Amino acid sequence: SYQSISDIVRETESLIRPELKDAYFAAIEYPVWCASANATKILESQKARQWASGSTRSDMFENDDNIRLSCARAQKAYIEIAKLTDYYNNVMSGGKWHNSMNMRPRDLPVFGAPVLPLMLSDNEVDELLKNGTGELKTQAPQKNVIARNACNYDSSSEGCETIQMLGHSMQAVALPKDGKLTYSFEMPKACIAKVLVAVIPTQANDKGDIRFAVSIDGGAEQVFTLKEPFRSEQWKQNVLRGQALRSFEHNFTEGSHTLTIHAIDDHIVADQWMIDPEMNRSFYLIPTE
Repeated sequence: SYQSISDIVRETESLIRPELKDAYFAAIEYPVWCASANATKILESQKARQWASGSTRSDMFENDDNIRLSCARAQKAYIEIAKLTDYYNNVMSGGKWHNSMNMRPRDLPVFGAPVLPLMLSDNEVDELLKNGTGELKTQAPQKNVIARNACNYDSSSEGCETIQMLGHSMQAVALPKDGKLTYSFEMPKACIAKVLVAVIPTQANDKGDIRFAVSIDGGAEQVFTLKEPFRSEQWKQNVLRGQALRSFEHNFTEGSHTLTIHAIDDHIVADQWMIDPEMNRSFYLIPTE
């Protein structure tokens, strides 16, 4: 998706008047291209680390090519950010904006060099990227998960509004105070599972609380708040993820169930939810359609 946006930005440059091209680079191209490269750096680094996790299975050496290619992509992306920043500071407008752009603002780790299981030389990076343009083997999909985008509810109270282009689902649902969304689903077998609800991280502009509740089969409500101390670690994670996750455990019987999200206060915007029998599963995206 980022690559598609980057291509559009690059194509559009031909429409920009020469005297505005530096402004176009500073305001449009630099942030888009660097965001795209940083996403590539992070995700390819994560792939490389996952494939190099010390497996002793019979296929442990089959991922060597994947590891090297992901490392090459991550390193190349980081180099690209450095080159774009150097152009911004030292070339654009004849160096007028010298040292005004920092490729690692506030020295945050997310902007640092990729953390990789192995480091490649520049020649190795170029060679791998020249010859390794095919798709990497993907990991097996997660199973036994029940997940839904908030917009795919079975019933809603009056005033609930789907907001296009918002959230991981791209269709998050804003609930008025006391608004409710209800979903029906089937549990294939009895089990204790983790219930996770993802909402948009918001702040109360009226200085009140930001509470919502989740209930299964109309039972006791589990109440959560989104109110966080400014710049707390949880606040940072919510912002970086674009979601605030809240969870609890529930003992499910086999068969039909309902899940209800209830906005106790204003400013509740539901994005997705998931029920997972694997309590400690590591994941980033909730695997909805």
